[in-house]
Amino acid sequence: FPTGGGKTEAYLGLIAFVVLWRRLKFPQSGGGTTSFMRYTLRLLTTQQYLRASRMICALELIRRKSNGELGEDPFSIGLWVGAASSPNTFDKAQQFVETAAHGSQKAVSALVIDRCPWCEHEFRAPDNYQVGSTRFHFVCTNTACDFGGKDIGILPCNVVDEALYKDPPTLLIATI
Repeated sequence: FPTGGGKTEAYLGLIAFVVLWRRLKFPQSGGGTTSFMRYTLRLLTTQQYLRASRMICALELIRRKSNGELGEDPFSIGLWVGAASSPNTFDKAQQFVETAAHGSQKAVSALVIDRCPWCEHEFRAPDNYQVGSTRFHFVCTNTACDFGGKDIGILPCNVVDEALYKDPPTLLIATI
């Protein structure tokens, strides 16, 4: 199939269908990881993660407006590519955020998401990252965004291995 033929959109649509079907069919046990995508190259994996993040954000907004019909567990996406491309631990993520706050572009790249996948608002460290010894979250600070603001600012995306083990994402994207 040629480049630009809609392959990614086709399987992201299928994943969205299965994720929603699973939550509706099995409301008590429909959480956890539903789909696992793997790619051979880290750069391609990261690019596909960024594309799929927008779909997961859309699903999460649908879930929030579903009055509990789609469960209480948020839809989420995780990136699992190893220490060469993203932080493995909460402590390493904290180091990257601190380094990014001082202007390091390499640290920003290691955090993978540099703008909100929903509204495209550019991230600045440390404002757009909630990080500590036991947590890491991306946060949109754009109050006009559906994910912006104090109460719902946490995005359903993660790149820290410890966070993925602690709370497995709905969609996990990884390298082989």
